[in-house]
Amino acid sequence: MTFGWQCGINRSGTEACASYSGHCFVESEIGEVLKDLWIKSKECGFEISYALTPRTLHCGLYGDSAFTIAPNGDLYKCWEHVGDEQHLMGKINSDGDVSEITFAYFDWMSRNPLTSEKCKKCSYLPTCGGGCGSISFENEKTYHAEGCHRIIGVIEKQINLQFEKQLKRNA
Repeated sequence: MTFGWQCGINRSGTEACASYSGHCFVESEIGEVLKDLWIKSKECGFEISYALTPRTLHCGLYGDSAFTIAPNGDLYKCWEHVGDEQHLMGKINSDGDVSEITFAYFDWMSRNPLTSEKCKKCSYLPTCGGGCGSISFENEKTYHAEGCHRIIGVIEKQINLQFEKQLKRNA
């Protein structure tokens, strides 16, 4: 049996998360930290792929059925938005169904990084998918701007590891 894992990158971008900001890696460090984790995980027998995959959008929370659920049944896309009414996507009703879908859901789900001039010109776009919608909203008050995040340093480390792997194969 093979096991795999995926690392999520959390930020201290909200008031609720600000208390741990001193424990977060700075953006220039995250690629190296993940590289070390990938290597160690592979040594421990985990199935690790460094391959870059094309992404239309950066985050899995752009999936139709991917939500962050608050204890009261309110639905948000990003955990950073829980409790912030402007980002409320809908609710889970007493029957367990999604109800009261809001405009924020359609706004979030219609994000297209090709509407950003910066994203259109960026060589990382095919793998970053325009970055983080939460960062986009934090910086520009819209989900539809670029949301550059620690991903660039991560992509660079993935490229380096893929290149090293290929060199070993060819040796």
